[in-house]
Amino acid sequence: MSLWSRLFSAKSAPSPQPMVPSDAKDEVGWTALMRAAATGDVEQVRALLAAGADKNASDANGITALQAAAGQGHLTVVQALVAAGVDLEAKDCTESTALQCALRQGRVDAVDALVAAGARIMLEEREALAKRKAYEASVPTASARLAPALVLRGHTGVVRCVGLSDEGFRAVSGGADRTLRIWNIYDGHEEGVIHTASSAEAVCYHEDGCTILAKFMDGFIRHYEASGILIAEVDGGGDATPPAIYGFARIPGTHNVIFGVNDIGEGRWGIPKLRYSRKGGPWETRWNEHLSGSVSAIAVHESAEWFVAADGSGRMAVWHLGTGNADPLYEIASGKGIRCLKTTGDVIVAGHEDGSISMWDTDGRRAWPDGPTRVLAAHEKSISSLDADGGRIVSGSMDNTLKIWDARSGDCLAVMEGGHSERNAVFGVAVRRGSGRRVVSAHADGTVAVWDTTLVR
Repeated sequence: MSLWSRLFSAKSAPSPQPMVPSDAKDEVGWTALMRAAATGDVEQVRALLAAGADKNASDANGITALQAAAGQGHLTVVQALVAAGVDLEAKDCTESTALQCALRQGRVDAVDALVAAGARIMLEEREALAKRKAYEASVPTASARLAPALVLRGHTGVVRCVGLSDEGFRAVSGGADRTLRIWNIYDGHEEGVIHTASSAEAVCYHEDGCTILAKFMDGFIRHYEASGILIAEVDGGGDATPPAIYGFARIPGTHNVIFGVNDIGEGRWGIPKLRYSRKGGPWETRWNEHLSGSVSAIAVHESAEWFVAADGSGRMAVWHLGTGNADPLYEIASGKGIRCLKTTGDVIVAGHEDGSISMWDTDGRRAWPDGPTRVLAAHEKSISSLDADGGRIVSGSMDNTLKIWDARSGDCLAVMEGGHSERNAVFGVAVRRGSGRRVVSAHADGTVAVWDTTLVR
């Protein structure tokens, strides 16, 4: 069991009453002091210390009470242990001190307390601490913090993507376990399982509202009945085997999807091509070689008149969908890697590898801006997914959080944190439009979370 799994389990277990300063260890090798420290019970910690408990006791992995408290950010417990004279430099089996445990978990106050008490801190750790403090200072304060209304379990591996039906009552999720699962997002019932030949990387409901389209790691796009019957499958058409498909979006009001293919050509890798499908027709190639690297993201405007695509270097281009013109309407250099794109109203939204969000206001396409209208220090780690509902943007990140943003002001309206697992980085997000707003997210721990955002203003 890992350190943080142990700590998470410890939270749910009550600390024993310190009638006797016993240093006996429980089934996982923890003393009463260690468990009280992990749960943040400062009064219990003080009583045990006063009764003579071994303040430097450790389990088989070398974890001490100080490391347990520091890693969880229990500042008052850390201060009580420091005052009692604990060993500040004790290391666990990974050679980590309490300061390093706190820094790894982003517990800035605990780190500051340990440094003030004389704990050794290396130059690179000082730099990491300064970076963390700068991030916390730059992130807008959220007006609300939300927990999931439902946590849906069924996948046996990472859930990579999620999509919502247009009527908003059902979600479909795709996992590394090679299944697509259909959920009722109001009662949490799993309505169906589709077993697939590969792991899905992107998924959405078809324009008909009943069938499902998904992009897979084996280079195919497949179309399924909700019952699991395969209607059609088409490979991306690239020269690679399997073809590398990047970016995937449905074109509203049509039976078409658009995606990027990176072929081998002219003796080099990564010539980007954008392709689309038509119902009953062939896959066609357009808009070739206007990006400088692999196609990393695509978003289609709700009007279905234009779309934007980005490459891994941060270059974007905007094309008109209704003409056969291969030349872009506009090209934008964002200056940093783009992981995902979304449009909402007249705003183009990009999620970056550094955790920031950039927005470009196109002013109804009367003018394309030279630079972003605003840049938000949104997340501590890379942004993995974006969706939007009117003037609100929802971002999902590898830092285990989702956030809701006002597209015009850039204000953070809410922070959504899973709390159901330590390993719950967000890989996908989908938003129900209109009334009864719900957000559905796909997580690294194999779960799908449903969030009720009706009251977020």
